Parts: sequence; C-alpha cells; structure tokens
Amino acid sequence: MAAQQLPVAADTTRAATDEGVAATQSFGFGKAEILGADGKTHTAYVPLSPVGFAGLLPFYRHPEEIGRFGSEPLNISVDKVQTIKVNELYLEHMVVKGKRLHVLATRVAEGPLELFNYTQTKQVPLAGATQLGGVSVGYLVYPKRHWYLRRQGELVEIARHDFVAQLTPFFQSDPTTVAVLTSPSFITATCWAW
Repeated sequence: MAAQQLPVAADTTRAATDEGVAATQSFGFGKAEILGADGKTHTAYVPLSPVGFAGLLPFYRHPEEIGRFGSEPLNISVDKVQTIKVNELYLEHMVVKGKRLHVLATRVAEGPLELFNYTQTKQVPLAGATQLGGVSVGYLVYPKRHWYLRRQGELVEIARHDFVAQLTPFFQSDPTTVAVLTSPSFITATCWAW
C-alpha cells in the first residue's frame, strides 16, 4: 500500500500545548511512516521524541516546512494514530484491556517481552519565579514515567506501587529473575528509580 499524506482536521491545526508535546519539540523532526487508526499508511515529519506523546502529535507534511520562519507544525489527535516508525524509534498507541489510553509510547525493548515508555512532563513553577507577560520564567520540568509491558499479545501498565506483583507473573518461567524481583534490595532500589 502506498504511503499517503497525513490528513489534517480543521481542529488540529492549532499549536501544540499539550503536556508531553511541548517538551518533545526540541528533538528535531524526522520522516515517519504512520499507521493510522483507519489502517492506512501515511508519511509525515514528526518530532524525534523518545518520551512519546499524549493528546496531540505535532507534524509537518513536507520537510521544507520544518525550518521555515514562522512555520508552526500541524497537529493530529494521537487517537487517530496506531503506530509510528521514525528513524530507530517505534511508537504505538497503548491499548490496555481494550481501552485506548490516548498516549503514544516508545518501545524501548522488543522480543518475546516488549517494554514501552511514555514520559509525561509537567512544568512546576519554582518558588520566587517571576512572570513575564503571564508566562512563568522559572520552572522545573518534572517527568512522570508510565511503563507498559507486553507478552504474548497482552499489554499491561506497570504501576509503581505494584511493580513486583505485576512483573512476577511475566517471569514465572525464570526462577532467577523472580528471586531478583522479590528480593528486598531490588524492591528498595526500584522504589526510588521512578
């Protein structure tokens, strides 16, 4: 099937302001093969972002638009995207127990057990920060990571508070890994790693 240009709905042409999108725009853009929720393949230029996307996916239709002064990317709802392949990155719309999560997560490990990550970013104003034209000048970007694991077609979100209990069934055929997961030192270490 030949790649098509990504369609833009009238309501998706505004600038991206969604959490997680603004933080990804500094990575540059790459030519992407996008599989839409409609099953059609599209070509567009999307941010090269290892953190994923929520809400809106910014894109350009043509490479010459990327560097053009005053040219803002178009946007499309992540709900209209099934997968993205751009350079070495593979992103997929997360669907857990039939429910779409409205995020495109990056696959960080593939094989019989696949691991995906979406990093939500929040801007937290710093104490004493000044405002310039209604925009806070001093803020801290706070990442909140969301991890997803898939084995044999089953995708689950791994919760921080239930990390060991959720992962142990995935590794029940490997007693060494289960022993590591349930060891007190591993549990203590992973509590602070997220």
